[in-house]
Amino acid sequence: MTSNRKYLVVIQAGGYGKRMNSLTKGVIPKPMLTICGKSMIECQLDMLATCGVSEFVIITGHLGDIIEKYFNDISGCQYNIRCIHEPFPLGSAGALFLLKNILGQGNYTDIIFLFSDIMFAIDLKRMEKFHEEIDADITLLAHPNSHPADSDLIVVDSCCRVIGIDSKNNKRNYYYRNLVNAGIYILKRDVVESLYNLKPMDMETDIIYPGILSGKNIFAYRTPEFVKDAGTPERFKMVSCQWHDGIQKKKCLRQKQKCIFLDRDGTINEYRGNIVNDKDFVLIDGVIEAIRKINSSEYLAVLITNQPVVAKGMCSVSDVEKIHMKLETLLGESGVYLDDIMFCPHHPDRGYVGENPLYKRDCECRKPKIG
Repeated sequence: MTSNRKYLVVIQAGGYGKRMNSLTKGVIPKPMLTICGKSMIECQLDMLATCGVSEFVIITGHLGDIIEKYFNDISGCQYNIRCIHEPFPLGSAGALFLLKNILGQGNYTDIIFLFSDIMFAIDLKRMEKFHEEIDADITLLAHPNSHPADSDLIVVDSCCRVIGIDSKNNKRNYYYRNLVNAGIYILKRDVVESLYNLKPMDMETDIIYPGILSGKNIFAYRTPEFVKDAGTPERFKMVSCQWHDGIQKKKCLRQKQKCIFLDRDGTINEYRGNIVNDKDFVLIDGVIEAIRKINSSEYLAVLITNQPVVAKGMCSVSDVEKIHMKLETLLGESGVYLDDIMFCPHHPDRGYVGENPLYKRDCECRKPKIG
């Protein structure tokens, strides 16, 4: 079925980029730093063009005249680019107000909004399809990353509806899911048209969080694709190496994926029989470095495990999920991550004292079956 939605791509490139001063020397805007001979913002345009996008708006601010002059002077540019200069610093989301006239003139229904220091290779059509089928007001691209401790984490329910934001400024003395707001959004036009003033705004605190409180349909689109924050010198260097090696293209879901499936007990953590609480979960030495090697390769790292302790009534699904949150927290603290965690709570045999009949069945998801 052909979609009747019309999307406008908007790249937010108006920030100061203070964390990148050692590379920019304060004389060029961060998005104009080059990776493999092209500026970051050109790499974004090229990647979006492979998804069928040809019209762009670039929000500029600090040193924005350099970006604007570059795209005005470039010969043979195949993209339709409009630059809007912020009259004063508007934060991550305040410039959305400036799009109202453009949306009306072009009859756009939705905005694809992203930050200029995000390097990515995604099948954008999949994200658009998710956004449309679930009828979201706002869709956030979400994924695990290598630095969840200094990232805003998304809290979702079982249907991927966003029910909270765990700010990177919170003191996290608890275990958490490594599910990060990656900096790529799809917004219904109504979200922009509801803005009444031109003022500095933050995407999370002024758009997402009030939207949650007011009952808007805000969902997380989770993907294992290549989406990396290149906003610090260290991350920029890492992304540059991966981009040079072509890892980003191999991790786009327009390609068949390679995956390493990992068992849990005795492979990731020390084997201690039935583990029913997080206190008994201890990582095996060497696991961090092994997963780090997978993360830096073209392979996905996915944990799959049978956990019949649920069916046997020894613990609940939420207990298993808490154990896995401890795992994700420990890995994240060491700069590594799993692309996904899946477990089977079932068991086919009956007769255990205290067993949970809801999970006593011969299912398709218990290994060695492949469900």
